[in-house]
Amino acid sequence: EGGLGLELCYDFTLADAGFRLFSDVTADVFEVTGPVLTLAVVGVEEEITFSGVGLEAGDSVKWLPLNGSSSVDCEVESFAEFGGVVDLDATWSVSVTFTKASSDLHLCFRHRSEQWASYGDSVRVVAAEVQ
Repeated sequence: EGGLGLELCYDFTLADAGFRLFSDVTADVFEVTGPVLTLAVVGVEEEITFSGVGLEAGDSVKWLPLNGSSSVDCEVESFAEFGGVVDLDATWSVSVTFTKASSDLHLCFRHRSEQWASYGDSVRVVAAEVQ
């Protein structure tokens, strides 16, 4: 679960000291929680709004096909047919047009200047072609 400004609380049980709070040691844990599933139509612009902890305008998203695999390497380059790399606007939304159908698109998300992170198990996109 994500959170901002989390403070370190360490358990010194082995030293019979119990828990001790280190308020000067903090961490931000970013998390994308939604949308859980987006159904997009190939060739039609889709606006997708994200939810989560620590999201900001300028964060980047891209979708990569799983191609039967259970995971992807989010550091690989993006695929133009799956929207390329797009940045969140002030409402945490992106507008993207998929030009190829896929039922297994995996979300990769980059918070600020962090490395790409995989959110494929919690946020999915299916791009369908209407004939």
